[in-house]
Amino acid sequence: MSENVSNLLLMLHLIAAITWIGPALGAWSYVLQNDRWKAKKPGPRDEIDDWVLSEFLRVVTLEHFGFVLLITTGMLKVHSLGLMGGHAVGPGAPLWLNIKLWVVALVIIPFEFFDVYLAHWVIPAKMAKRTSNPEAFKKALKRHDLVVWLGSLVLGGAIPTVLYCVTFRPL
Repeated sequence: MSENVSNLLLMLHLIAAITWIGPALGAWSYVLQNDRWKAKKPGPRDEIDDWVLSEFLRVVTLEHFGFVLLITTGMLKVHSLGLMGGHAVGPGAPLWLNIKLWVVALVIIPFEFFDVYLAHWVIPAKMAKRTSNPEAFKKALKRHDLVVWLGSLVLGGAIPTVLYCVTFRPL
């Protein structure tokens, strides 16, 4: 591939990374702000909580679109470098690329798949039945909160590792 195409793929890959990370951080900070507000002003807030949750889930859709775009552009970038077909990982590939791809494959992708499952299937299904089974809804929200907190820790280590590898290309 030409250098222009390779650079275009890199630019799209960076845009996809921003589209993946930005909405996730923004939406989650909004949820945390709502939780802080609830702690200061207790009382019935079901309508506000429902609105915050539905907006959070809407924004998370953009995050997940960004993630699919990120993986797609990453694969295209690896292909443009002639490293597809088993050449991107293993003894012949650059070590920095090996580290990046293993972190993506073993840490980031499984976490995102689970997050997609919770955000697009479990929580909306429980939200639809909230009045008939409020405990199941609360349990689903607590599970998603736990995943987000764990994800913050896991991705908080994985993302800087990936960024370090692609920026400095060590080893």
